[in-house]
Formats: sequence, C-alpha cells, structure tokens
Amino acid sequence: MATIATILPNADGCQPCDGACPLASMRRGETGVVVDLRIDGSDRALLDSMGLRTSARVRVCHTGRTCVVVAEGADRGVCRLGLERRLAERVMIAPAGV
Repeated sequence: MATIATILPNADGCQPCDGACPLASMRRGETGVVVDLRIDGSDRALLDSMGLRTSARVRVCHTGRTCVVVAEGADRGVCRLGLERRLAERVMIAPAGV
C-alpha cells in the first residue's frame, strides 16, 4: 500500500526541497540550477534574455512577494533579477550539486 508524504513548510513558510522545486519555495542563501521553466511566450523570452534559463546557476537573495536572485549563465555572465512570485513559482530549481 502506497503512502503519501505531506511536506510541511519550515518555520519561515518555505518548503524543503529535496529534488527540483519552485524557485519561490527556496530560502535566502540557497543555491541551485534551473532545470525547467514552466513559462511560455514573452515572459520566457524576457527571462532568457536576462540569463535565467535552463542550466543557469542561481542564488536566492530575497523571497516574498518578489523573489530576488543572482543568476549566472555560461554565456550571459552574472545578473541580479527580481521576479514576481507568480513567475518564481514556475521556475523549477534543482539543488546545487544535483
């Protein structure tokens, strides 16, 4: 019989991330790699032009209504970005080293 595990948020409201998780659920100081952008159209094109794309390394600087990250891509250098929470919830991140 299969069991369903419930993931409870930490005291700061963030859910722990063992595998890929939404950028919005990460905590300040956490790092990871973008593994999926569940975003289409002009929002995806804009994020891509700023360097937030699959395989970009990110470090979370601030979370809340706006998620601020530092993104580092092989061909775009380093960029600090602020994302609305609705977008940050659709950017999937794997923990660094995964």
